[in-house]
Amino acid sequence: MKELFSGMRTKVYISVPINGRKEETLLEKRIKAIEYSEKIKGELVLSGYDAITPFDVCCKDADENECIGKDITALLNSDAIYLCAGWRNSKGCQLELLAAQIYGKEIIKDEL
Repeated sequence: MKELFSGMRTKVYISVPINGRKEETLLEKRIKAIEYSEKIKGELVLSGYDAITPFDVCCKDADENECIGKDITALLNSDAIYLCAGWRNSKGCQLELLAAQIYGKEIIKDEL
């Protein structure tokens, strides 16, 4: 993992595509997104960062609009954003990237 800020514990918001995934059903997409975001979160935590995923801030029963609002709030309370693989195909990730750019957050892109 790239070191973001030396000497401080950095909070990283993990932006993970859900609807832009290749799985067929929303449930399958959600399960894969949770698995992948937890993997990235584990790597970040092991590297000494605090990390938060969309699934940490939004319950499974909330609708998409409610979740994106909570996600943006979590992002704004973070120092950086980590854009997971597939972020280019996700409207939610694109929105989170724009918010990160507007608010001057550190941006890490997984280009896989």
